Amino acid sequence: MAVELVSAQTTESQPVEFEYDFGDNLENACSMFGEDVVFAYAKRGLVVAAQGHARGHIRAGKSKEEIVTAMQEWKPGMPRQPKSQEERIRDMLNGLSPEARTQLAKELKAGGKAAA
Repeated sequence: MAVELVSAQTTESQPVEFEYDFGDNLENACSMFGEDVVFAYAKRGLVVAAQGHARGHIRAGKSKEEIVTAMQEWKPGMPRQPKSQEERIRDMLNGLSPEARTQLAKELKAGGKAAA
């Protein structure tokens, strides 16, 4: 038995807490609710996780093609690959105003180093 404490509320209500047994593991959950139900709920959660992962790529300014490729390689539950130095720099540059990017480009062209 794997009793979990669950809390629910609406914007107009106080929280209501209750205990519910979701099962100890996949086999137990399937025997309690049926494989179709467990799979349907697992799939819903995986879709939400995939959407969240894709949103991270969108916020990073990746192209549609880059996002599609990244999502084809994505596996739920796997840690994210750390960003390369180039990706981190690109993210920082994307956060700059067009004027600041232009000024930085001029400084780099002039002397090879950006002014602090």
